[in-house]
Amino acid sequence: MNRRGSDLLYAATDLSSFLGCAHLTALDRAEVNGEIRKPHHDDPSLEVIRRRGLEHERLVLEQLRARARRP
Repeated sequence: MNRRGSDLLYAATDLSSFLGCAHLTALDRAEVNGEIRKPHHDDPSLEVIRRRGLEHERLVLEQLRARARRP
């Protein structure tokens, strides 16, 4: 969710979040309106997950490229 001028812009993730928890949508809206600040959690395991995800994507792309080169 973002604000452009006086308009709120919603993404597919916002719809998915709303379907899971309407309160989360209310919190996101309050943050966009500057009423609250989202808490920041420094979690070092997120960096490990990010790196593993990037490595996985790299391997999948290599496999797809290798298949595309085959006659």
